[in-house]
This record gives sequence, C-alpha cells and structure tokens, in this order.
Amino acid sequence: MFGPELVVGELLAGTEGLERLVLALHDREGRTVEQLIRMMDVLLLTSGREPVGAALRALVTGRIAELVGEAAAHPGTRLGDVLDTALARFAADPGPAAIVSAGVPMPRRGVGLGLRALNVTLADLAVRHRRAHGDLVALAMALTWSSSALAGVGRLGEAVAAATEAVEIYAGAPPYEAAAGRADAFFGLAACLLLAGEGAAALRPAQEAAARFRILAEEDPRYRGEAARAHHNLACALLEAGRVGEAVAAFEAAGGDPDFATHVTDVLSVLAPDVPSFSGVESSGAGGAEVVV
Repeated sequence: MFGPELVVGELLAGTEGLERLVLALHDREGRTVEQLIRMMDVLLLTSGREPVGAALRALVTGRIAELVGEAAAHPGTRLGDVLDTALARFAADPGPAAIVSAGVPMPRRGVGLGLRALNVTLADLAVRHRRAHGDLVALAMALTWSSSALAGVGRLGEAVAAATEAVEIYAGAPPYEAAAGRADAFFGLAACLLLAGEGAAALRPAQEAAARFRILAEEDPRYRGEAARAHHNLACALLEAGRVGEAVAAFEAAGGDPDFATHVTDVLSVLAPDVPSFSGVESSGAGGAEVVV
C-alpha cells in the first residue's frame, strides 16, 4: 500500500520547476499565513526526496527574512514552529546562517511563546556564523541575543554562559567600540544571573549596564527605555543584596511606581541606623521587582 506521504512525495518530485513554484506561491498576492503553513507542512513531510528538499531549502534561504517577519507578525499561528523545524533541516547549511546574521525582523525582547524556539534557533545560527568568520564584536552581539533567547526558554545555564562570553569579548575590545552593544551585554548577563537565582553575582553587571545605558540615554533619548530597564534590574539585584535604600533609588530611576518607592523610603526613614536593612521587598503591578530580560 502507498501511504499519503509517498504519494505526495512522488507528485512533488515529479513537478517541473518545483523551486520556482514554491517561491511563487510564497510571493503570491493574497496568500494567507495558513496557506503558507500548509505548504511548508507538505514540503517538510516529503523533504527527504531531493527535489522537494531543494525546494524547501530555496524557500528557507531565499525568503528567510520575510518568513521570520511573518512569523513575528502572527505569533499565534504555527508558522514560528514550522519555520524552526525547517531551519533545523538545514542546520549545517551556511546559507540561512549568513542571512540571519545580516539581520532578520525578530524582536530581541518580549518574544512571545510561539516564537521562542525559533528565536533560539535564529540566535544560534547567528552565533555559529559569526564564530566561523572571526568578527568578535559581531559575535558578542550574537551571543547577547542568544543569551536572551535561551533565557526565554528556561535554559538558564546556557544563557549565563553565552552572556558571560559576550561580556568577556567586549572586555578585550577597544573601550569606546560598540558602546550600546557593550551595555546590552552587561544587561543580558545581569538578567540571566538574576533569573538563575544568582543575585550576588548579578549586582556588578547590573551596575555596569545601568551606568552605561544612563550615559547613552543622556546623549541619545532613544536609549531611555533601555536605561529604565537596566535600572529596574539593578533594583532587583540590590534587593537581593539587602541594599534596600539603593534599590529604591534605582527603582525610581527606572520609572517605577512612585507610591511604592515612597512607601519603602518612609519605612527606611524610621529604622534605627543599627537595624539591618530588610530584603525581599516586593511590589505588585507594573512597578514590581520582576527581572526584565
């Protein structure tokens, strides 16, 4: 008996100009996300047949930026997972990695659940490409991306390792090179360490990130959001260290809930100097002490 996979594979393998047809179907005006997913499902199902595998590779390589952008625009669909599976089929192929390294429209933060596996794969492709081509600053940027992506799926040990390597690379670079990337690397390391429960180790990189982003924000308002996030994580690290007064100041610098900050400051003001500062202060709502990745 012939199963449906074999039948579909035979039909596709015998289709003349399959690569051009697949690209044309992707580019067709009015094509829906669901139609794209169904087409990729069929190609994946029978990609063991060389003409079909070549067509899938042509789609992934030739339209990777568009595919990532569409997946990011439709996080509630299966497109992110389907694309992730397709990229895994060509993990050893340098083509997709080179294109991903050049830039794809995947957000670096706030990645939804449906895109997190794809985000890990894309970041890994970028790291492998940059590592193979020797551009250390570009590699550090890719490692920072990878650390955030890995943290997003709970692989915290790997996330800390990637973030640490990024910081170490920047430490060996000229001091004024890639200032934003350097600040972002410290931010990523602090966030990953906080998520891993290593608050004491997170304090120094959190301080570095906050200081560097504050300077960048003074020169360019576009970095104000990054500076606020960095100060928020610094507040978390200071709370972990029991340095509540400093944590309140960092929390205020992050634009946190002023009522919460005032409340903690009032409590501290009535404590005797020899009374140890309390830790573990929490706040509900948007101004709470939750780590920002």
